Amino acid sequence: MIWKNPYTHTVCRKLLGLPEVVGTTRAAASCWNCSRLRKLLELLLVCRSRLRQVAGTPRDRGSCWNYSRSRKPLLCSSCIDRDRVWLLETARDWEAAGAAARAWPLLIRLIAALACGTQAISREKISLPPADYSLKIESFKLLSESTVESFESGVFKSGGYNWKLVFYPNGKKNDGGKDHLSLYLKIDDSNPHSDGTWNVNVYYKLFVYDQLSNQYLVVQDAKAPMRRFDRRKGEWGFGKFLDLATFNEPSNGYLVDESCVFGAEVYVVKPTGSEEILSLVSEPDDGTYRFTIPAFGSVGDTVQRSGEFTVGERNWKLVVYPAGSGGDRGNYLTVSLKLADYQKVTPKKPVYAEFKFKIPNQYSRNRAGAEQTVKYFFNSAAEKESSKFLSRDDLYDTTKGYLPSNETLVVEVQFVVVSVIKANT
Repeated sequence: MIWKNPYTHTVCRKLLGLPEVVGTTRAAASCWNCSRLRKLLELLLVCRSRLRQVAGTPRDRGSCWNYSRSRKPLLCSSCIDRDRVWLLETARDWEAAGAAARAWPLLIRLIAALACGTQAISREKISLPPADYSLKIESFKLLSESTVESFESGVFKSGGYNWKLVFYPNGKKNDGGKDHLSLYLKIDDSNPHSDGTWNVNVYYKLFVYDQLSNQYLVVQDAKAPMRRFDRRKGEWGFGKFLDLATFNEPSNGYLVDESCVFGAEVYVVKPTGSEEILSLVSEPDDGTYRFTIPAFGSVGDTVQRSGEFTVGERNWKLVVYPAGSGGDRGNYLTVSLKLADYQKVTPKKPVYAEFKFKIPNQYSRNRAGAEQTVKYFFNSAAEKESSKFLSRDDLYDTTKGYLPSNETLVVEVQFVVVSVIKANT
């Protein structure tokens, strides 16, 4: 809801003269319920590109407030961003018409503030200069007093594209830049584009130099750092890049002897052409492997390893620990599945597998043997071991059928699902 938006609280305090909102949601709700703001929003709620009269009980207002299929607040940031221009034009039209209602001028100011105040901006100072471009402006006062609203820099290259900085010394008024410097990054028209559907995805930062501290103030989008430049919108930046009072104050170091320095870093996100296709194969071909260990009773505690076998285009091994492993040691037989080719395959490709460890009953196929299902993501050469799979007592109990008189142990692994990754680089 709107009362959860900290910027709205600023609007309440500074524009409407309401008390400061602090603390919990309950305190914010009190701001929403304060008489002056409630009366304004009872008169009019903004919903996309039309006006809706609000009437009835607080419950009715809540219903109207949540109007829309998506159940989003009417003044959510996405709606305001979409209808920013419409909101400003509407506010100017009302002001020009001399709306008589006492609450309307305040409402106009509220809408205009909301329309211009939704962009979240991050500002920090760093010691490194901009990597791609710097623009030094001398005689700033003469430039700001001229009739030129904006100034475009020369072309600079970054990421294989041509760019410009667009500078508004007195602010771009239709982007909320009143009493501010406005600075934008623009993709130049000289770029070759194959057709009208081109787009360039960019992470960018804009800079202004603090000449006293030898540091740079870096300004960037906090919520959406990547922007798409295309035929319809070839310019991104900040209407409120820096307020003029801060910029003009000599002790801040941004304007020294009527000179200032701006800059830009542009990182173009380019498709590499690399892609992978991940498929999960159910009951893969040759998905069952049998490992036979003769004279198992005489191997003692020696670990038994099978040869390599292939399932799902990868090589595997079975490992049997007669005396158990880890927490099972001394009490249970441990069986492990190992991805044998992990160190050999480049680049490294993890594998997901669902499989069953089995020790069949060798006396009768109709009698159940030992079985344990395991699901594991092999992202290293580590083995995946069974857990409390088959007790040593049951293993050596000849009535169970796991280890007959000839002491030949049969261990199986059956793959139920295995992933296959195909890379296209």
